[in-house]
Amino acid sequence: MRPINRGSCPEIDGNTVEFKSYQDARGYLIERLGPYCSYCERRVVSSLAVEHIHHKDLHKHLETEWENFLLACTNCNSTKGIKLVPEDEHFLPHKDNTYRSFVYKCGGIVEPSPDLSEPDRVKATNTINLVGLNKIVTDDLKRNPQMADRRSLERREKWELANMLKSQLLSRAKVEGTALEMFKRLVEESGMFSVWMTVFKEHKLFLKEILEVFPGTDLLCFDEEYTPIKRKNGLI
Repeated sequence: MRPINRGSCPEIDGNTVEFKSYQDARGYLIERLGPYCSYCERRVVSSLAVEHIHHKDLHKHLETEWENFLLACTNCNSTKGIKLVPEDEHFLPHKDNTYRSFVYKCGGIVEPSPDLSEPDRVKATNTINLVGLNKIVTDDLKRNPQMADRRSLERREKWELANMLKSQLLSRAKVEGTALEMFKRLVEESGMFSVWMTVFKEHKLFLKEILEVFPGTDLLCFDEEYTPIKRKNGLI
C-alpha cells in the first residue's frame, strides 16, 4: 500500500478552500495523489470516490474536512463501509509507511510483512480486512459471472506484466531514453504501485522512476537506496 502525502488543504487566492460538499474535493485529491485508490492502488478512470477515513455518518463534523479525505475505488469503499477505524489499530496510507506493512505476491496475494512484530502484524491484518485486500477471486465465469470485485485479478495481471517487462528491460545492455519513458508511462497507466516496487525491488534505476511516477507518494518514507523506512510520527 503506497504511503501518500496529500498535503495541506488547498487554497485559492491565498484562502483555504471550504468544501460545501465532500465530493468537491475529488479534483484536488486526484491532482495531489493521481487517479489511484489509496488502498488497493488500482487506477480508476471514473467513479473514484472521495473516501472518508472516519465515516461521515459516525463523525458528522468530519464530513467536509480535508484531513479526513482519501480516494477509494468502489470495492474498497463499500467493503470499508461504516466500520470504525481506530488509527492506533491500523496502518493507514496518509500517516504510516504502509509499504513496509505488507508483502505482495504472485497471484494477487497481499499479506502482512513477515518482518513485523506480532502487534504490528495484527494492525496489518486489521488493515487488510478493513478494505478486503485478502479477497481472492476467480476469473472462471462459471463460478464468478458478475466479476464485481476484480482487485486481486488486476494485481495478478499487473504482476505478470511487471515481470514480463523486467525480463525484457534487463536483457538490454543499457536502459535509457525512449525505453525508460515508455516504462514510466506504462507504470503510470497500470497503477498498483506496490506490485511494481516489489517486482523491481533489486533494481534502483527503476525504483527511482516508480517512486516519482505516482503523484503524492511520500518520498520521505524511503532512504537514498530506496529502502522503506519508518515514517516520521507514524506507527511504522
